[in-house]
Amino acid sequence: MDKLKKYAENLSDSDKRAYYLKLAEAGKQAVQDQQRYNYLIDANGKYSTRLTEKRLTRDMDILDGEDKMSDRLPAYSYRSYWRYMDLIGSTQVVDYLHQHTNALFTKKGKVKKNVSFQQIDQLLYYHSKYKKKFQQSADDYNRLTLARKVLVKRQKKLEKKRRKEEAKKRKEESIKESLKRAQESSKAVQDSIKNAQNKQNANTRTSSATSMSSSNDSSPSSYTGNNNDDDNNDDDNAQSAEESSDDESSSSSYDSASMSKDISSILHNSRANQSLEQ
Repeated sequence: MDKLKKYAENLSDSDKRAYYLKLAEAGKQAVQDQQRYNYLIDANGKYSTRLTEKRLTRDMDILDGEDKMSDRLPAYSYRSYWRYMDLIGSTQVVDYLHQHTNALFTKKGKVKKNVSFQQIDQLLYYHSKYKKKFQQSADDYNRLTLARKVLVKRQKKLEKKRRKEEAKKRKEESIKESLKRAQESSKAVQDSIKNAQNKQNANTRTSSATSMSSSNDSSPSSYTGNNNDDDNNDDDNAQSAEESSDDESSSSSYDSASMSKDISSILHNSRANQSLEQ
């Protein structure tokens, strides 16, 4: 464009000189515009992270103010304008996704604890549509991919912890159940021993009662035999029989009611025998 400008300045025809000077100026503006656009593309052929809506708006304002370019190079001016317009919409989407991606991370770059798979997968889906053209979207896609692996590790860790807690709970329940069975078994043994002791005590009382009854039954028989020798000794023999009965009952395990009943029966039988002999 500098050569064209120099050529125009050497023309003698003023109209041609003015035309070529404007053309040279328009060409210079077009070159500068292309340079601004190329600045938005990085070495990988993607739109750089430098690309922002603010920068695009500024470049479009410059383009709109270059009347000479639109007059002399209308086709280029039209194409450049819509190139920026198309970029603005996509850039707004990438910026929006970038903000939501950053919201999932702490200031130190760690994945926040309340992040879910649904949030990450949704952002991955939309970034996949722009990551081939926009470096920012590609970077965010990689961050989200790593974040998803972090969530997988967290999930496995939580699952391992849950299984460990369940196993611990089952073990505690098993111990409680074993203790319960042991207590029930111990109680059953104690009840069995108690029943055996009660049965033994009952047999002892029955044996004592039988022994006392046999002893009491033999006393009147002895008293009757002594009665054939001397009738005057009846009262002494009855007293001796009564004293003998008292000695037996004092060593028995009967209660007072049973003892009173037995004694009454003995005395009754003794009087009955005396009446028969008289």
